[in-house]
Amino acid sequence: MGDTIEVDARKVRAFVRLALFSEASRSGLKRADITTHVFNKTSVTGNTYNHYLGATNDVLKSNFGLTLVELQSSSSGKVYILKNAIPAPLRIRAGLMSDHPALLGVAFSVLAIIYVHGSKIRDDDLAPKLIRLGIKRDGLQGTQRDGDGEAVEEDDDAYGVNPLRGVTYDVLMKDLAKQGYVKRTVMKNAQGNNIFVGDSSTPLHENVWGPRAQAEMTEANVRSAIAHLYGCTPGTAEYDRLMDELKKASSM
Repeated sequence: MGDTIEVDARKVRAFVRLALFSEASRSGLKRADITTHVFNKTSVTGNTYNHYLGATNDVLKSNFGLTLVELQSSSSGKVYILKNAIPAPLRIRAGLMSDHPALLGVAFSVLAIIYVHGSKIRDDDLAPKLIRLGIKRDGLQGTQRDGDGEAVEEDDDAYGVNPLRGVTYDVLMKDLAKQGYVKRTVMKNAQGNNIFVGDSSTPLHENVWGPRAQAEMTEANVRSAIAHLYGCTPGTAEYDRLMDELKKASSM
């Protein structure tokens, strides 16, 4: 029979505060920071650490509807983020959505577009697809054109007041990268030099899903949302064909 681990309530409260503060900065919570600020730089066993992690998650879930989850990372250290444990429809009905739905919508659109383009897409391919959502092609040269090649006026807003007005492509993508939703890599030529957008000094990036997107979303959810947009009903031949096409489109 294993030893009973007595949980120090003060350390749990410190763990909860640290998790909430780290989420506010969208920087992720590192295991090293937990050791420093919760355990006063004292090394603890894996069993003890897991007990405190579980106790902290119990408090976060019961009081805030949040839970700490570990990010998929190539680094050796563990990094956590807070994931909303309340189903999205319930959050919306209860008025608990902390971010503007329009920004959440465009973030999901970016991730869905990346998914169906073989899980990676260049800036000059992604930016035109976002213009109809009110995202200007900041730093990308030429006439503003949407994904269908149609010119779009700067103040074009077919849906009335656009809460994203003034948010440029560059600002949006930097924010999504900072929050861990996308990972951006500057593209290089055969000589190893940066590739720029046209004649500008703006580097051209390749965009893939970031660790936060991998932790908060699943491929199945993305496919289901796309099927809903196309009006495909689960269990029909049309739905099955779309699922097959979406799976082929992504290399995840």
